[in-house]
Amino acid sequence: MLLALLLLFSNVRCPPVGITIVVHTAETVPAAELSRAETIAGGILRRAGIRATWRNAGPGDLTAAPDEIPLHMLPIHPRTLAAEANGYAILMGAHSYAGVSYPAVLRAARSLGSDQSVVLAAVMAHELGHILLGTSTHATNGVMVMRFGPHEIQAAARGELQFLRVEAQRMCAEIVRRASTKS
Repeated sequence: MLLALLLLFSNVRCPPVGITIVVHTAETVPAAELSRAETIAGGILRRAGIRATWRNAGPGDLTAAPDEIPLHMLPIHPRTLAAEANGYAILMGAHSYAGVSYPAVLRAARSLGSDQSVVLAAVMAHELGHILLGTSTHATNGVMVMRFGPHEIQAAARGELQFLRVEAQRMCAEIVRRASTKS
């Protein structure tokens, strides 16, 4: 069983390209908490072979470059988002973006007895995964499970939450594709 899991979850190396995550309404989350979540989410992406750079959106950040993904931190839980959902990804090719409901993250962290930054990081990595995979489907293991439970959040806290190898390979291919379209 352990060997099977090691074959499913494996470090994948992308060519030396990365992705920039542009965080909109970063002030929704306390700065120290957001910074820690970015570090943890960056580690999850790094284990998939992806180098992530994080930056807060400025007033002129209305459109994203091909090597950027907009990530919105929401101070309220949207009515159109299921009550148990922590985030969403809008898949529109090069114009895809993601959002995280900070109130839902706080509720999930309380119910799981976990650090808010860890839950926030897992949700951020999950939604970015949807964008880089170009799909709304979920996996039975790892970052892309439908709902995070204690197992996934504890793995994230230990620095062990990962994408499946096939997911990592597809995300790397998408990053390479995006880099090739950058002017």
